[in-house]
Amino acid sequence: KNSFISRFISSNYFKPKTILYPQSGFMRSKELTAIIGKSGCGKSTLLQCLAGRKSFGMSGAVWINVYTTHSSHRNFKNLKICYLPQVDFLFDILTIRESFYFAFKIRSLDPKSSSLLISSIIRDLDLEDCQHLCVGRCSGGQRKRLSIGLELLGDPNILMLDEPTSGLDSATAYQLVIKLKKLAQSISKPLAIIASIHQPSAKLLQSFDNLYLLSHYGRRIYFGSYENMISRFKKLGLNCPLYYNPGEFAIEIASGYHGDDKLNELEKEQIQNDPIFEQLSSSFSLKTIVSQMYQNLKFKFSPFYYLLLRTLVMTGRDPILNGLRLAQHIFVALVAVWLYTDKIGTANSCINKELTSLDYLRKQEVMALQNVAFVFFTLLFLAFAAMMPTVMVFHLEISAFSKERNNCWYSCINYYLAKTLADLPFQMTYTIIYVVIGYYGTGQFSEPWRFFAFLTFCVLISLIGQSLGL
Repeated sequence: KNSFISRFISSNYFKPKTILYPQSGFMRSKELTAIIGKSGCGKSTLLQCLAGRKSFGMSGAVWINVYTTHSSHRNFKNLKICYLPQVDFLFDILTIRESFYFAFKIRSLDPKSSSLLISSIIRDLDLEDCQHLCVGRCSGGQRKRLSIGLELLGDPNILMLDEPTSGLDSATAYQLVIKLKKLAQSISKPLAIIASIHQPSAKLLQSFDNLYLLSHYGRRIYFGSYENMISRFKKLGLNCPLYYNPGEFAIEIASGYHGDDKLNELEKEQIQNDPIFEQLSSSFSLKTIVSQMYQNLKFKFSPFYYLLLRTLVMTGRDPILNGLRLAQHIFVALVAVWLYTDKIGTANSCINKELTSLDYLRKQEVMALQNVAFVFFTLLFLAFAAMMPTVMVFHLEISAFSKERNNCWYSCINYYLAKTLADLPFQMTYTIIYVVIGYYGTGQFSEPWRFFAFLTFCVLISLIGQSLGL
């Protein structure tokens, strides 16, 4: 046992692992940059660090120069950084146009330009033919474009995408990259876009302005244009075969198939060709900009109202869940009436003038204890009946909530209040139906104040269960 414990403690499980080694680079507005490399080389981790999503265990600095001719972007407080994960976290029940509508309203954007801006983005992303289709029935490419379009509503300055072409065929992936390049080079609202790419084709790589190549152990071995990449490889005796995909050849080099000594030479060559970065007076650290983005997230009525409306629409479009919850409360109430009979409510187990024998008193005590058991069962059932639907559904929404919250759509208090109040009418209705059947079915006293006191406690217990589920 001791030897097993010592081997377990001395194993690599508890030792820190270096994912990315010291490296540098830059990205400019109006440019599209691709991060390429084999799986597990740190592409997603690098994007999360650049987006400010990951700070634990990271050293170094990311500086953003806010000098621009665009008037709305000159103040660093107006800068917005959006990060889109590899998986598209969307609400399948809503249509594409409804998703745009709620995203626009939740962000409290200018209401005068809502329809024009939404129609413009839908047209630019080629989503006009499917704008009234539910998101759950859309293809992978349409979902990717929808995710990008939802973030474009917030007018971001920097857009980061984690493998946006994964799961798409070559033609759809190429069309998506062309759309991204047009967005980056927009005259009215230019963007700096960076994306990690997995298994890129030669045609796809040519669409990017810059390529950032990571080796299999997390070191940068090339940063520059697509045209200069092949010539850089040739200088070190790495000749790409004729009719061979240069992207796959670059990933083979980064994977160490041609030797780690070549990777070290490429890294040294890249360091020598790196430009000298100077911190300008108009530059601010990424940490400052991200903290400023989150400081603007406070409770506002408009995001709360449209979050509430969106949740009500989604809840109303799920009749199976609502029907099952209603049937559950009715069925359990009838079972409780059948188990506890209709006489337990009249027992009080108190000695009074009507006492005739000890047997009568024992029966009263038994019925009173059954009545207490009924009340305990009722409170326990209502707490778990309110908690479990929230627990079972919330994990499906937590990813979408995290994405929207991290991209500064709304605050946590807005979401919590909207989620709680949206389920309040349904929860109160189910509780009232259960209490009416159970209270009068077990022969409880018919005084109104007793009924409403019992109903109040049941409603409060159900709301506590719902809040615990959240």
